[in-house]
Parts: sequence; structure tokens; C-alpha cells
Amino acid sequence: MSPATTLPSEILMKILENYPQSHIDISNFCLVHRTWYPIAQAILFRHCSVRLGEHDAPRFFEALVQYPHIYPLIRSLDFRSLSAALLETFQALGPSSSVSTLLLRSHRIDAEQRNILIRSFPQLERLSLTRSTSLDCFSGLLHLISSFPKLRALNLTDVSCRSNQKEATYPDIGIKPSLRALHCHLGLRVMDDLLGWMMSHSPLPPISSVYLASYNTYEDLPDVVPSFLASLPTLKSAWVSLSTMWDPPPLSFSENPQLETIRLDFDLHGLNPSKWIPFLSTVFLSVSSVLMRTIVVIMRLSGGCAPNFDWAALGRVLSSPIFTNLRTVYITCRNPYVLEEPPYVGDLEDNIREALAHLVVRDILTVRVQV
Repeated sequence: MSPATTLPSEILMKILENYPQSHIDISNFCLVHRTWYPIAQAILFRHCSVRLGEHDAPRFFEALVQYPHIYPLIRSLDFRSLSAALLETFQALGPSSSVSTLLLRSHRIDAEQRNILIRSFPQLERLSLTRSTSLDCFSGLLHLISSFPKLRALNLTDVSCRSNQKEATYPDIGIKPSLRALHCHLGLRVMDDLLGWMMSHSPLPPISSVYLASYNTYEDLPDVVPSFLASLPTLKSAWVSLSTMWDPPPLSFSENPQLETIRLDFDLHGLNPSKWIPFLSTVFLSVSSVLMRTIVVIMRLSGGCAPNFDWAALGRVLSSPIFTNLRTVYITCRNPYVLEEPPYVGDLEDNIREALAHLVVRDILTVRVQV
């Protein structure tokens, strides 16, 4: 190899330093010359991720314009607070055939930006909108997430719509059948509308993994959640997270015959503790899948008032033949105080282990009680 085509040592070192990591700052490659492209491509194994803040972005986009041969290297983009003017650079580069993952943080997405994203990334498989990202209206959100024909994973965390006016009708579009994983950490109204819209376009795609969480403190999950879960016969992993001071949600997994993993992650603020006593046994009594392998229960008991769950009833439920294939049961209780009584940390852990003794014998139970 002639000296003219040798990769400069500072560029090579930066590639090697970053290679073990999942994210590489592509702005370090702004000096890469066209003749170095095959070398960089070989080292990176055609898998490069770009994470950019608003201050790094201008240099990155300048490099893309100057060295467009870098663009095919990129598989993943992670943007924070980019302007529409910067995003327009992608239009000049044309649609990407390689970018499959897009993460947008703290963006204000209007119709123009939405159209740029849709045109620029036709091969997108994973889309994440997080950290106070907002759209002009709920219909705009639906247009965005339904415009990628290969979308497999959708993550919506702290997403809002700037228009507070509830729309009478939504566009007659549905989520793509390619979707397999859904992560929703949203306010009550947006999640309610989103899940309701998805259910209105049946059949739903064969989703195998869901995460549903209320974003606002003391806010219940929307009423549509039980119906949504019941409409997912292909569901294999369900993670439900909740911060509430109200009644337990009517969760049921009776319509999920392929379910393998359930995670319940709750912050309970204890206005109605007596209603939570049978909650765990009721939820797991509804399970119909003989494929269950993993159960995780994390309870954060705040406000000095905690329910004394019926662990004996839970033990009877988990001893049924439906749970023969269980391999892991993990239970954590944090701040386990009863109002005006001393902590009962030791007793609680002993009670759980005694009630689930058959799981202890199988060496698949882990219990943590933390003050």
C-alpha cells in the first residue's frame, strides 16, 4: 500500500479505541479521504453508529457533504435537538439504504421534518423518540410511525403532541405488520390514543415484546391496556411499569398463549392498600401460557403505607402445572413499611420464601427486601 493510501495513525487509533463500543462518534472521521474508505469499512465491519448533539452536528453534516462515501457506513443515528435546516442535508444525500436505527432526543418535529425523516430512511427498522420529543399533532405521530414499511421496534418515551385539541378522527392508516417490539413510556392521554388507534386497525402485527409504563407520577395506565394485551396472541415478553396511588390495574394474560416473561414494576403510594393484597395472585392466576420461564416483580412501597400481599395465595398459583417450565422468579420489595409500625423486613423475606418454598427447592427464587 502506498503512503498516499495509508490510513493516518490518529484516525486508525480512534477507530480501534472505539471499535469495542456500541456507539462511535463519526465526527472523528471527518478527515477520512476517499481512498481510506475501504480500510475504515473493513475495520468497522460495515456497522457504525453515530451519536450527535446539536453542537457536533454541523461538523458531521459538513463531513457528509464533503465525503458522501462515508454515509453508507452508517447503520445507526442518534440525534439530539437538530434543526430542520441540518436535517435537510439528508435530502441532498438521498435515501439511505443502510440506516436501520434512528434515535431522536428532545426534538420538535413538524410536518417538514417528519417528511424529511420518512424520505431519508426507507429501510428503518428501529425508531426511538425520547426525552421530551414533541410533534405538532397526534396525527403527525401516527403518520411518522406508520411510514416505515420495515419497522420492527418502536420506542416512545416522554413524547407529547403540541396541539392539545383532541382530534375527532385519525388518518385511516395502520401500524406496519413488521412491528415486533413496542416500548411505551407515555402520559395517559397519548398512550390511550396510541393503543386505541393500533387496536382499531386489526389485525395487530405479531408483536412479541411490550413495555407499558405511565410517565406521570400517580397516573394509572389507560383503561385500554387490558384489551390491548388481550389482542396480542403472539406476545412473549410483557413488562408493565406503574406509579400509582390508586387501585390496581385489571391486568390479565389469559389471551397470551406464547408468553415467556412477565415483569411487573410498580411504585405504590398506598391510598388503597387493601385492594392490592390479592393483586399478584390474581394476575398470575390469569396466565394461560405453559411456556412461562421468567417472572420479575419489583414493588416500591412509598408513603409509609404498604399492602401485605397474599404471598401464600401467590405460592399456590405458582405451584400449578402451568408454571412447570419456570426458570427464574425474582421478587424485590423496597421500603416495606406498614403505617405506624416498625419495619418488618426480616419477617417479610421469610414469609415470601416460606410461601414459595417449592421455588426455593428448585433453586429458582431470588428475594430482596430493601429498606
